Amino acid sequence: MDSLAVIKSPLISLLLVLIVNGCSRNSNQFSDTVPQNANHIYKPWFVDVIKQSGIDFKNLNGDPDQIPIIDQNGQGAAFFDYNNDGWMDLYLISGSTIKLWKKRKNPGNRLYRNNGDGTFRDVTREAGVQGNRWSNGCAAADYDGDGFVDLFVTNWGPNTLYHNNGDGTFTDVTEQAGLGDSRWASSAAFGDVDNDGDLDLYVANYVKFDPDHFPTREKDGSDCLYKGIRTGCGPWLYEGEQDILYLNNGDGTFTEVTQKAGLQATRGYRSFGTVLIDFDLDNDLDLYVGCDVMPNLYFLNQGSGKFFSAGRSRGGTLNATGKHESGMGVAVGDINDDGFPDVFTTNFAGETNTLYLNSRGFFEDVTEKAGLDKHPEELGWGNYMADFDNDGFLDILVVNGHIYPQVNQLKTESYTQPWRMFKGLGNGKFIEAGDNEGWHFKPRYSSRGAAVADYDNDGDLDILVVNHNDRPTLLRNQRGGNFLTISLIGDGKNPQAIGARIAIKFSDRTIWRYLTPHQGYQSSHDPRVHFGLGAAQKVNQITIYWPGGEVEMIKGPIQGNQFITIKKGEGIL
Repeated sequence: MDSLAVIKSPLISLLLVLIVNGCSRNSNQFSDTVPQNANHIYKPWFVDVIKQSGIDFKNLNGDPDQIPIIDQNGQGAAFFDYNNDGWMDLYLISGSTIKLWKKRKNPGNRLYRNNGDGTFRDVTREAGVQGNRWSNGCAAADYDGDGFVDLFVTNWGPNTLYHNNGDGTFTDVTEQAGLGDSRWASSAAFGDVDNDGDLDLYVANYVKFDPDHFPTREKDGSDCLYKGIRTGCGPWLYEGEQDILYLNNGDGTFTEVTQKAGLQATRGYRSFGTVLIDFDLDNDLDLYVGCDVMPNLYFLNQGSGKFFSAGRSRGGTLNATGKHESGMGVAVGDINDDGFPDVFTTNFAGETNTLYLNSRGFFEDVTEKAGLDKHPEELGWGNYMADFDNDGFLDILVVNGHIYPQVNQLKTESYTQPWRMFKGLGNGKFIEAGDNEGWHFKPRYSSRGAAVADYDNDGDLDILVVNHNDRPTLLRNQRGGNFLTISLIGDGKNPQAIGARIAIKFSDRTIWRYLTPHQGYQSSHDPRVHFGLGAAQKVNQITIYWPGGEVEMIKGPIQGNQFITIKKGEGIL
């Protein structure tokens, strides 16, 4: 058995992070050196396999002209293992139209069980998770610690909490759990913000919307225009909502504590993507929220679930020019191997997507330095930071799509837009993957959310893209390469160990990944922690920073190219 050491001091755990960073050869600098294989030509990186997958879902969200804002924002998706068979299942979300919504004839959502052979089967009705709401996003987590992953769905109108019964069925427990808030909710994230051992819930809410009285003109009575073309009206004409934090009572119910937790400042914000993660490595979960046409929100946890607004003093909410952007998707990852999670946000056309580098809880906009200031004509939504080519360096996925079909009248923009993959070079910079990297996807859709998982369990990460008013795209990754995928088993009522972070040592590097499945745009991702290993086939050491601060070190060598499970206090099972 691999040697195991457990450290319970939070102070020592932070010192370990700093010592590891100081002793490693990882660099925080933005080097101009390009790896030797950067121009190597590969076979297609991903292949669209939706037609042979058995997934027959089609998204519905609004009428063709997309005039009301409710029609425009679209949906996310979730990968999660609802039946504990080791294969990631898929939950796909649909909105509706105002006409159908008024008749309560919404199309509902779909749950697809992974058959383990590259195909999926629709089990929605037998599972009882179709719903009849205008749904937007979802977050999957075992909120009651019974060993089965539950599902929270954000809606326009009351949200829905589905409790996993452990027999392939779910029960709607929204009302008894105290989660039936009726605001327009966009994203949600589970995490133990008060370090009491169970999962709390943060819900990001968007705007107040009345389907019978929504803006069709600007405040001065003029037409709503985008570059001279009449379109639906922008979000600045809508009043923002209030986000909500719920504490888990440990008995299947939740209590709303937004003001008590110091989050009353979220009132009036138009919130989109959200993430709970420990930005300053003090062993409690902090909060970041992307906001539409206003500054993003950044709150630091002072311990026990009490937050203070840190954006003005620590950055991360405005871009390098001091301007707010549109904050659709929020993705996190450590691009410079210092242990501190960085933030990447997707934004509106005319802006750039933005990369904020984290230096011990302080953020700097490094978008231009990193080579990510490309394609400002595109409108970004779903995003994710992961090692998609298993070379040991984080890459960045962005899926795009305009909200106004009328932009097709312009020569410079299009309603359907390409997806982008930015390949990490390991020097703080990224290059856009193109034909030389096997990334061949041209604009065919106006896309919204994206969910990432290794759905075929072959060691590389695949992508599900939600296409607005269309069928989804399932991209199977063909790159292969050396990897290590880690599942964690925590204690108490957080058996998935959501909020943990893991460092591995291999070759001459230490790299960090985070168990943060709720991120991007209104989506939930594979909770198994994936590491690309580059040329290495063995790992020298694994260090787990469990939720709450305990640290566990496992000495190697540990063979790569496998899926392993680590149980708190027991090591590799």
